[in-house]
Amino acid sequence: MTVLRLLFILLLMSSAALAQPVVWNNALIHVNDTALIHVNGNIEVNGTSGVVENDGRIHARNSVQRADFWLTNNGSSSGNGEYRVQGDWINDASFTADSSRVVLDGADQLITGTNETEYHILELDSSGTKTQTLDSRVNEKLILHDRELHTDVHTMTVLHTDTGAVENDLGYGTEGFVSSFSPGGLVRHMDTVLTYRFPLGDSLPIHRYRELWVRPVNNAYHVYRAGLRNFDATNDGWDVSQHDSTLCSVNDQFWHEVHRDSGTADADITLSFYQPVDGFFTTNAHWKTGLVQWTDIGNDQVQSPLYHTITSYGHNDFSHHAFALALITPE
Repeated sequence: MTVLRLLFILLLMSSAALAQPVVWNNALIHVNDTALIHVNGNIEVNGTSGVVENDGRIHARNSVQRADFWLTNNGSSSGNGEYRVQGDWINDASFTADSSRVVLDGADQLITGTNETEYHILELDSSGTKTQTLDSRVNEKLILHDRELHTDVHTMTVLHTDTGAVENDLGYGTEGFVSSFSPGGLVRHMDTVLTYRFPLGDSLPIHRYRELWVRPVNNAYHVYRAGLRNFDATNDGWDVSQHDSTLCSVNDQFWHEVHRDSGTADADITLSFYQPVDGFFTTNAHWKTGLVQWTDIGNDQVQSPLYHTITSYGHNDFSHHAFALALITPE
């Protein structure tokens, strides 16, 4: 392994290709805005004096090793440049996002370490699933492309309140999405009366993309957390056979977990379904703990050539987090 034991390295050239993995051990590395460091293998930033100032491009490519980017032992990295990583992103030290872009473009990759990373722009590309082992945040934009971001029981929080702060591909069967296990999910901060998208899905036990939308009714500050649960809600204790008399049945294939973590105002909640796979639904239902049943929360259905949506307007009961599609009892 190549170990750089330098006090200061200033890269002003257009590029530097390193054919082996590198450890920047107590080294100060400044990457100029026109420079590229290309490493075939892991990059390790190590030690209190191990400081990377990246205003250019740092690429860790999968060759002799996985091509991890690892901050460890009080090492740090900052700057406005690009990090393009084919291995795992491991933050055991300090990362300052500034105006940088982190692109995870390998196969299956981890967002991991002992310290939570706050990214400026996080972009997921190439192949495989990107999996979190701890909470993470994005302060500008999350770009999913066609990838699955699996947060496990953790959260990916998008701090920017712009409705377009989350992007994904939208071709049927190739949508990028966030998957999670309870209580994890995608968290969005909101401060305007506009509709915020939650591109949610799962790849197990079957591939399913079912987006959710939240529209606060005022411009007060709110935080919502949501995830798709790709199984019968009865498995978690919310028995789909228990419902009020206005409902004929409740979806037993999947449901959405929705939390209002901050704020008090009503919100419009929109669920989606794909009729050729899911069947047909006419309303949304919410689990009422006190009644121990699913209750109809109103509907406004919009049919489209692909995904149909049902909106429940002005919903204000988030005492329980389970929401599901349902059928109204015929009159």
